[in-house]
Amino acid sequence: MRRFTTLLITCAALSGCAGVIITPEAVSPPASFKRQYAEFSYQKKAILPASSEEKSLETNLYSSFYMSMPSVGENGQEGNLVTWRYITSKTSGKKKLVIILPIYGSSTFPPEMVAKDLTEWNPEHDTNVLLVFGERDLVDWDFLGRTSTPESFLISLRESVVKIKNTVIDIRRLLDWAETKPEIDQKRIGIVGFSIGAMIAAAVAGVDERIAAEVLAMGGGDPHKIFARGKAGFLNKVRSHGLELFGKNRDEFEKILEPLFSDINPVKFLGRIAASRTLIFEAKYDRFIPEEARSSFWNALGKPRRIILPYSHKIAFLVSMTILSFNYLDREVAEFFREKL
Repeated sequence: MRRFTTLLITCAALSGCAGVIITPEAVSPPASFKRQYAEFSYQKKAILPASSEEKSLETNLYSSFYMSMPSVGENGQEGNLVTWRYITSKTSGKKKLVIILPIYGSSTFPPEMVAKDLTEWNPEHDTNVLLVFGERDLVDWDFLGRTSTPESFLISLRESVVKIKNTVIDIRRLLDWAETKPEIDQKRIGIVGFSIGAMIAAAVAGVDERIAAEVLAMGGGDPHKIFARGKAGFLNKVRSHGLELFGKNRDEFEKILEPLFSDINPVKFLGRIAASRTLIFEAKYDRFIPEEARSSFWNALGKPRRIILPYSHKIAFLVSMTILSFNYLDREVAEFFREKL
């Protein structure tokens, strides 16, 4: 019976990796940070976060602190707070730092798995992690589906754009805080994001030269295309409602949304980190991020190494970050940062 169970697990794991397509990185010029973007500008101030040690999470090798600070503005989270867990190695010497962004309003499992791979499961114990929390979504999908006029629909979307802008700025402020930590090597800071967190991570890396490497999983560019052409259930509902409110077809609806999302479209900010320092994961059968939005994202990034998983958006996380594939995705993320930082 034990052999049979082992065989089943092994077969499941091997099937989890089957069908993966890996596109090698293209040759790209070095990053350039000459241009500044007013969309994400802010006044630097000293960051004095509230902090409490999480003794229950302490191990022989790592300490953990729960921290918070006020957002720069409306960020969609409870109390408009930015909250994070700082996981710091007890070993001596300067450490790499990886900032892990959440899937806002969704599962905490993918970020937590990557945090484990970079800390407790990292034999070098040379990396500190800043695990950002995001319990609430940045888009109020339920309200959008109930709006009664085109104007209220657009107002709600503009509010979401403000939340995303403020979130990008808040991550930059976390970099300001990291600059004050003597244990962090300021030249070895990376960022990783999942789904909408990948879009935010890409924007942060695109406008802030302190990010040295990035991993972007199941993200995309051109949010107006995601709204107009994504096929996930809640997107279909909101889009159908929007088309009815505006009396438009999909192409016309997309053109209405494009200028609204312009300030946060990650494609606008990409290509500022060399492709060799970027890793992308995609889900081949992603119904949330349409293929054209994934392609524009990859192209704008300079065609970095791309790993295409043969799953849908959610199943890609479930399979590639569990025993079903021997934690393929999070192991690849950890290996990438070991090499690039």
